[in-house]
Amino acid sequence: MIELTQFITRIGSLDIDDFILNISGSFMVYLIIIKTKLNNYLYKLFYEVTISEKISNSIYCILLISFILVIVCYISLIYQREQEKKVDFSNLGCSINEKTYLGTSGRYNYYSECKLEGFVIRGNEKIFVNDLVKRFSSNIEEYSDELKLIKEEAITNIEVKLSKGVKKLVDDDGKTQKYLIDIDRISYFKNGVECIIEDSFPSDDKDCSAELVTVTKHDTNNGYVIQEGDYFNVLSCTTGMYSDLKVIDYYVPVDYELNENSCSELK
Repeated sequence: MIELTQFITRIGSLDIDDFILNISGSFMVYLIIIKTKLNNYLYKLFYEVTISEKISNSIYCILLISFILVIVCYISLIYQREQEKKVDFSNLGCSINEKTYLGTSGRYNYYSECKLEGFVIRGNEKIFVNDLVKRFSSNIEEYSDELKLIKEEAITNIEVKLSKGVKKLVDDDGKTQKYLIDIDRISYFKNGVECIIEDSFPSDDKDCSAELVTVTKHDTNNGYVIQEGDYFNVLSCTTGMYSDLKVIDYYVPVDYELNENSCSELK
């Protein structure tokens, strides 16, 4: 019931591991009780001693009060979650009809048809104009009408030149290594600036950071992250933790099938 309540209210998360462990743990304790002398002791405690001492009513009251407190806390959390979803645009307005840049999210630049001034309230949070795209990020387009959004490609002219073999990129910092597998060159333009991945990774000074791939599968226990895109895929293989963390990124053609064994295969 607890796990299902978390799933329905979206407070917490429905975890199959918790589901299995809670049920199996309860079942094991039940078997231990009925197959040992614990059954007799518990019977005496909860039926003979409790009732004879007339403290059962007190126990029931404590349990009832605890149950009510849990319900109240849950209702308040649900209410708080709903309040956080509400977005108020009444303090945001257009000063002049002039196309203005709001920010970049993923592969797209977002503009407004007019110059926005003021702020947006989401729950208890004030979001000013220069933070709109950053705060709303992936769901910015839900508010297209309120923000008078214009969406434009930030990254264009993407080209991947294939080859045979392995190429190690120069920017090895000791913790992150990058390899091109059967790819000779990746190039694209971001906001008019040409960015090239060939013998080294493009410098951040050129504002070349780009989201050309998205995470489709990851397993932190086995140390791999699979990212897929329209032009190439990336496999990130990790070893160690925290300060000892090391990452190897493999850039591969889109037809290269990646799975949980690819780290050992590519290595």
